[in-house]
Amino acid sequence: MEANRQPITPANAWREHASEYERGFIDGMQKQAQSSVDKAVNAMCKREWVGLTDEEIRVCIASNKYAFEIVRAIEAKLKQKNFKE
Repeated sequence: MEANRQPITPANAWREHASEYERGFIDGMQKQAQSSVDKAVNAMCKREWVGLTDEEIRVCIASNKYAFEIVRAIEAKLKQKNFKE
């Protein structure tokens, strides 16, 4: 079992003084958290990007006088279309 020991770093120094139960508990919590993050990232990657229609672009341009505002309006519309739950 000594062959599998990792070098002690500030991030894992607590393991030296923790019981086997505590190490198992923390390892399990970390694995569960990583699994949740992996699921969320995979779900986001599977979504198809939704672009703007010509009419939506015309509406964004018509309602704004300046290029910066046009870009922000288009960005807001894309966020609305792609991040709705």
